Amino acid sequence: MNNLKMDNLIQYTDYDDKNNLIIIKFDEIFDRKNISHHNKYEIKLRKFYNMLSLITNDVNIILNNYIEYSIKLLNFRIKTRRFFNEEFYSQEVDNLSDDDIKKLDKIFVNDLSEIYRDPKLISIIDEYIESTYTISLDSIITKKINIDLQVTDKVNKSILKAAMMMRVITPIICDYLDNALSYNKRSIFFKINTDIIKIFSDGKENVLNKLEKIVSSRIYQTRYSDTVIWNYYKLLSIDINSLILEIYNNIIDSIICKIMPNQSSIKYLDVVIRKKISYKFQINFPISYKSLKRGQDDDEIDEKDKMEIVMFNSEIDEGNQLINLNTIKQICKKFNFSETEINDFKINILKNKNLNEIQNYFVQLYFGNKFNYTYCNYNQKVILLMGLIKELTDKGFNYIIKLLKSTINRDTFYISKRKISNKVLNSNEFKKLNEKYIPVLDIFVKDNPVAKILSFKNYKFDNKLDILDTDSYTMEVIKFLNII
Repeated sequence: MNNLKMDNLIQYTDYDDKNNLIIIKFDEIFDRKNISHHNKYEIKLRKFYNMLSLITNDVNIILNNYIEYSIKLLNFRIKTRRFFNEEFYSQEVDNLSDDDIKKLDKIFVNDLSEIYRDPKLISIIDEYIESTYTISLDSIITKKINIDLQVTDKVNKSILKAAMMMRVITPIICDYLDNALSYNKRSIFFKINTDIIKIFSDGKENVLNKLEKIVSSRIYQTRYSDTVIWNYYKLLSIDINSLILEIYNNIIDSIICKIMPNQSSIKYLDVVIRKKISYKFQINFPISYKSLKRGQDDDEIDEKDKMEIVMFNSEIDEGNQLINLNTIKQICKKFNFSETEINDFKINILKNKNLNEIQNYFVQLYFGNKFNYTYCNYNQKVILLMGLIKELTDKGFNYIIKLLKSTINRDTFYISKRKISNKVLNSNEFKKLNEKYIPVLDIFVKDNPVAKILSFKNYKFDNKLDILDTDSYTMEVIKFLNII
């Protein structure tokens, strides 16, 4: 029998989608206007922007059935605010080491676990999901059932309960991350969400293991249908296990919380995983590509799922962004150019302009296996160009360096020519280059970097560069591509 109040709810919680706020009305609950400044929880993570209404509804359900829980929420809010205002944090923040920050994150995660492990809170969520559950996954009859991949009603309910709990505590986590120095926001969500899933799985990892197997099976199916892609990824040191881990982690830290009550989690996750794989296979791939294996039920996806996929694919991958930004910062720091050197380069070489397409192309080719070039700001691009010139000078390059220091005359006409001469095609250096790219030779031929770079000779420069027509330049291009 349902003992929960689910109708005619008092609106203890509200949201502001213009300013991305969750508002818990502590001042009204406790009849104290002087605590109204604690009401607003700012949600700065884009992945939650379209969930504000759902989060508000869940928190309202909890507070209408457990008003005492508001005391815990308020006390936790006050505690974190005092923590961030303490002298050692507010004044010595620049002196905190990475280990110090990790310890602070650990303290937060441990303290928060006491909030979401509240027995009555767990009981309310458990009863709510059970009482609103009307679908039947166990009754679905198929010719072959893989027990390891089957999502039963019991497993589905565990996921739905975990999703609701994740939403209830989302404002608390966002409030902490808005003030903390945490370097890895996704890691915090992953740790907390993993623990929550275990809570609704009798403390075991069976649901987590099943989710990992579901992701693995979907990705392993691409080994033969998408062979070209996997051969290409081998060159980038991306293997199938790393992709499994990436998507699995993303499901735990960002996707499960979006699954609504009385919904089939496996149907939802199948759509997400399939679209995520498709997105991953196309976003960084240099040619138009279609998998040999297409999902047969693409047309059966409802509009809500389609909208969620758009949101999912447009979401900023914070973990990858962090890795890229740190890598770029470290490489720029390694070159150790002074501010004076950088400013002189901007004035004398770049003429206070952005890098041109030739400079960008060379820099991106040279550093492309280390990070995503699109994350670089202007100053970093300048430093990387200076670093590239320095390293190529040390390696004995001559003509490419002159090209990188040249300014394109924009008043001239440019014609792209990609055909490679037989002399180049028959050279030993070019044969080495072909052997290097054999796994992706079809890509290499279609978007051939040799032809691309040789076509730069069709540009006109403010300073005359006759060297672009020489065989020496051609061999430097081959040499350059062999060292990247």
